[in-house]
Amino acid sequence: MSQWKNRILKLAKGGELGYARHLCEQIEKRLTSEESRLKSDGVSREEMQEATGDLLFDLFEYRDEYERLLSAKWVRNAWKLHVPIPPQPLNSDVMDDPSGYWRSTHGGAEWILSHKGINYVRREVLKVQKENRDRWFPWLTLVLSFGTALAALIISIINLLSG
Repeated sequence: MSQWKNRILKLAKGGELGYARHLCEQIEKRLTSEESRLKSDGVSREEMQEATGDLLFDLFEYRDEYERLLSAKWVRNAWKLHVPIPPQPLNSDVMDDPSGYWRSTHGGAEWILSHKGINYVRREVLKVQKENRDRWFPWLTLVLSFGTALAALIISIINLLSG
């Protein structure tokens, strides 16, 4: 990825994931528009691939960056909640994970969660978050009802004393 693209992603503090998704969508629109224009001009398939090759390469780079950020987000959430994640492949020579939960990036530099892996980890994280919420909800209800009863008692005492 070029240096200016990295700077743009770093400038979008906190919104890197959304910004990366936005850039992917913009490149996909440009690619679709360019392909439509070339088809209407009657360009051959080979010439079309040559003309759109740079856009396609940029799209692969941005998709890898977006999926890397998304994968990191869900792995971080899983670690915070102590949710087990599928193990990464140990063999660095392998480009594909036999379990399907991991994939190597476009350049083969690192392993990130695949769509299947992201869906699995997301489902497990959301399940644990729901369990945590369900565990605290009865206590919250009890505290709120106790607080309401206490407020009513205080108001009643103030009314008796003032009246």
